[in-house]
Amino acid sequence: MINKTIVCFFIFLCAPLFLIGQNDNDFLKGFLLEASTREPIPFATIRIKDKAVGVISNNDGSFRIPKSFQEKGDFLEISSMGYESITIAIASLNENRLNLFFLKPAIYELNETVVKGTLKTLSAKDIIRYAINNIKVNYPQDKFAYVGYYRDYQTKENQYVNLNEAIVKVLDKGFNTIDTLLSDFLIYDYRKNKAFEIDSFAAKPYNYEKFDKVVPWSSIRSYGGNELVLLRVHDAIRNHRIKTFSYVYQLSKDFIDNHYFSIKRTTYYDNKPVYEIAIFKKNERFRVGGFIYIDKESFAIRKLDYAVYKSYQNTKILESETHYKGDEDLIDASEKDDLLFEVQTEYREAKDQKLYLNYISFHNMFTITRPPKFGIAKIVLNDLEKQIEIAFNRNAENHEELKLKDFKFSYQTKKVDLAKLVTISPKQFILKVDVKKSKKQQELLEMMFSRTYDPDKRELLVQIKRAMDKEGNLINEQESETLNQFREFFTQEVVPYPGRTIPKDSLMIKTTSMGNDQPIFNLEHRSQYWMNTPLKKMGNKKKRL
Repeated sequence: MINKTIVCFFIFLCAPLFLIGQNDNDFLKGFLLEASTREPIPFATIRIKDKAVGVISNNDGSFRIPKSFQEKGDFLEISSMGYESITIAIASLNENRLNLFFLKPAIYELNETVVKGTLKTLSAKDIIRYAINNIKVNYPQDKFAYVGYYRDYQTKENQYVNLNEAIVKVLDKGFNTIDTLLSDFLIYDYRKNKAFEIDSFAAKPYNYEKFDKVVPWSSIRSYGGNELVLLRVHDAIRNHRIKTFSYVYQLSKDFIDNHYFSIKRTTYYDNKPVYEIAIFKKNERFRVGGFIYIDKESFAIRKLDYAVYKSYQNTKILESETHYKGDEDLIDASEKDDLLFEVQTEYREAKDQKLYLNYISFHNMFTITRPPKFGIAKIVLNDLEKQIEIAFNRNAENHEELKLKDFKFSYQTKKVDLAKLVTISPKQFILKVDVKKSKKQQELLEMMFSRTYDPDKRELLVQIKRAMDKEGNLINEQESETLNQFREFFTQEVVPYPGRTIPKDSLMIKTTSMGNDQPIFNLEHRSQYWMNTPLKKMGNKKKRL
């Protein structure tokens, strides 16, 4: 995405009942909050005990589960990196209001990291190197599958826009294969959620020719136009042998050399000790901030939080990891710099003690330049009257004040002399051209008003000053707007790889958009997966990157 190598661009669940056409009243709703600060806790795992069914909390800490579980009297197990896990009786949940749950930070301590059987103390780089080398041990190398909730959406002014959702089964050939080439997908359900605002202009593809929708300071590398495939490219753990996103590139070769690291603390996930290691990089144009979480016992990478910013500060470039001062360095810089993208990836241990994707979230900023609100609707060249007729798309509030000098025309880069302005209405104007000018001007007008000359080659340029609508928009004035783009996948159940061959016409087409006539696979045995549709308004949680 940045510099030479650039990429397009931010739960464990099981058993029967596929909730399609879900009514919001069919769900119990909850919020996860930090016990002392009352800040929402995003991307926490909420599982149904003994059934391994559950969801991941949304950005605002919200989640929902089917009311049918309340009748079964099961328990919810709630866990999140750095917090103490809790267990809640489902029967105790209130059907008619939001249920609040509070997680306490896990007690942690700073201590030395020592390799078992030796007295060698490990540095942050040593720990990460062990973790990368142990990918072949800690993650499944043979075929595996899982089902999850996928969504992509945008946000503007703290509101969700263009929300698309799906339930998808991932068929992965194993970590020893190239994911983008060999993994397949079955779409169980897909919908454009019309309960949220649909902004068709913001939803259009990126355009680096007209530059009306772009990701700043980046270029786009195509992965075939499928949003889920694009999201999975940014899982640097699964794709440790190929290039992924900026500076991480090929995790197995480039990650350590391209960053500085510092051990921050020992924390806990699912009651297991995990090392939190800060990631930092700075050059003259960009800054990286993030954390990697590595299991103390197995050296498995549990989680990777990674963000890249456009830097405007003269922050000192670190020469070694011993110069890292702490979180304040990252927080101060992130408030001053522009976020370009962030990736959050978490893996969770299953019964076979291998780690499987828990969730991945990819978030990038983009800018759009919308068509002007107040503009020219039509231009007619009247060859009989030798005049230019203009119609605006809305009334010019100051139409009576407009003068001839406010209108300028050029044809094939040559100025067209005007003789008179006639105001027909607040929307319509006539410009009489000066036919008594020089011979060159007459030749220009003859070509401009010709009925036989190719109209596509006329190249008439119009400039109008001062015209303004009642909202204060100047004619042809365009404004840029910055929005957020999210693509996310939350695993709901790790399942056996199919024992039979799936027909190709049932598989998701990896070169086509998720919503573009993709095949929907009908389950023979319906399973309980549901869409964890977020609340309409996002929370305001401040990230610590």
